[in-house]
Amino acid sequence: MRRIAIAALLILGFSSGLAAQTNPLLPPVNRLAYFSAERAFAESVEGKTIQATLNSLKAAKAKEIDARSAKLQAMRQTAAAQDVVARSASDREIERFELDLRRFTEDAQAEFLGVQKAAESAFLTKLRPVFDSVVKEKQLLLVFDVDSGLLAWADPSLDITPDIVKRLNQPK
Repeated sequence: MRRIAIAALLILGFSSGLAAQTNPLLPPVNRLAYFSAERAFAESVEGKTIQATLNSLKAAKAKEIDARSAKLQAMRQTAAAQDVVARSASDREIERFELDLRRFTEDAQAEFLGVQKAAESAFLTKLRPVFDSVVKEKQLLLVFDVDSGLLAWADPSLDITPDIVKRLNQPK
């Protein structure tokens, strides 16, 4: 709540300062904007490629986990039909397999998160200079981050996300 109050004071104070500095003979210049990095990621070609890669990796790992889980279930069914002596050996094998499955699942999650973090970091590295150039070109003084949740409403004409996505998608 405090962050919202601070943001509102900044906006009100900033806009009144701009109003005092404007010349009535000149058209008003908007020096405020907002931006969504999440939307830029979702709408850009590179972001869509990264998301497809992540979805593919997630599906492959899920398929492997499902296959191993099915094998574990088959092992349990086989052990249930065995006599007491054979079941004891099967139970130890099942315990080892369960442990291996847990480890594989944890490793798959860690691998996915690592790939996701690296991909997002690479995207942000490419995003920053594009963001900076749009801000300089439009001579903006303040850009709000829509993804932070501090912005309750803003005129869509103040959104610079489409400009940034367009530049990200341009071949170099």
